[in-house]
Amino acid sequence: MLELVDLPRDRRPASQLSVGNQQRLNVAIALLTRPDVLLLDEPTAPLDPRQRRRLWELASEVRDRGGAVLFATQNLEEMEQFADRVAVLLEGKLVFAGTLEEYALAPEARLFA
Repeated sequence: MLELVDLPRDRRPASQLSVGNQQRLNVAIALLTRPDVLLLDEPTAPLDPRQRRRLWELASEVRDRGGAVLFATQNLEEMEQFADRVAVLLEGKLVFAGTLEEYALAPEARLFA
């Protein structure tokens, strides 16, 4: 799994890893059991572009085998590229839920443009 997320096998405690490497370690741990559902909160925030691409490849593998990937993000480009359905929260309240296509046409989409 460490190789899968491109982490070295140096046996350092997780607390001594960079934030990005800790995130990659968390993804590796989450994927250990081949989950049917993967829950990710701002998964790419601490990652560089190459690591972001790898994370989305791994998440796509979960989806491609019939699983689901639920992620929270403020990155609209990633949402547009990887989401099928969108839920928008504003001040803790659900203000939109629907497909990506519906979201593109909804007035709520302009809240974050």
